[in-house]
Amino acid sequence: IETDAVTISTFFKERRQTIIHDTGNILLSNEDEAKYYAKTPEAMDIKVEHSIHSYLLGVTGTQRTMSGQLLDSTGTYPIKTFTSHDRADRISLHDFIRASPNFESLDDRSDSPNGNGRSFRRKGCLLLVTITYDNMSGVWFGTSSLTYTYTVERVPLTPYRVEDVTYSPDYLAQSPAIRYTTPHGRLLRKRYGVHVKFTQVGTIGVFSFGELIHVLAMSGSLVTLITGVGDIIALYLLPQSPYYRHVIYGMGQGDLVDHAREEEEEEERKKK
Repeated sequence: IETDAVTISTFFKERRQTIIHDTGNILLSNEDEAKYYAKTPEAMDIKVEHSIHSYLLGVTGTQRTMSGQLLDSTGTYPIKTFTSHDRADRISLHDFIRASPNFESLDDRSDSPNGNGRSFRRKGCLLLVTITYDNMSGVWFGTSSLTYTYTVERVPLTPYRVEDVTYSPDYLAQSPAIRYTTPHGRLLRKRYGVHVKFTQVGTIGVFSFGELIHVLAMSGSLVTLITGVGDIIALYLLPQSPYYRHVIYGMGQGDLVDHAREEEEEEERKKK
């Protein structure tokens, strides 16, 4: 267990070895090996506690005071719902697998480069769980209560394995001189499993009347600027600019017809 991650082991490989020092070189002699699977790791519950704090906005919250959801593989529908409570969120590994796209079971074939047709249960995998906070959705004015959602994604082509080495007590207790002259034993344990990594993101805010006025003023300035540029283009740059000038400066329909007739007569004179 880490501060932002947890590993649930699914498969173990243990190998007993003898350490032999030979003229400065370390030789390992394998004695025996054992392999075994963990029993129903999918049923393991992961307790998740998280919080958020913004020094700039002064927004603070924990999952104990917020409501949240674990979303399905499409990120749309909730698989589990969490309401304000005084305990950690309990989510099973099976639920995390259900929430991950393109990942239905630990017995699916692993896409690891060295998977050799073995399953995720045998090779392990990496799940990224994103906790997204929000207090701005679903409201037209101001902010709402803080909420959060869990979304899950399996990182492709990524197996997961941890190696532990346990030396025999007599090896650790003796002096270095004796260690280098006497064979000793050790246990090499390889643990394969699902590594669940958590990250926190979100969109949070607070209402500011001054910021609202600022945004409205800037929007009005932009509208005025766009209107002015459009008028200049229409009045002086387009082929029909004279017609637009007559329309904008309030000439009647008869004046427009006369103006159009004058332009036609002018063109005929130029042709003659």
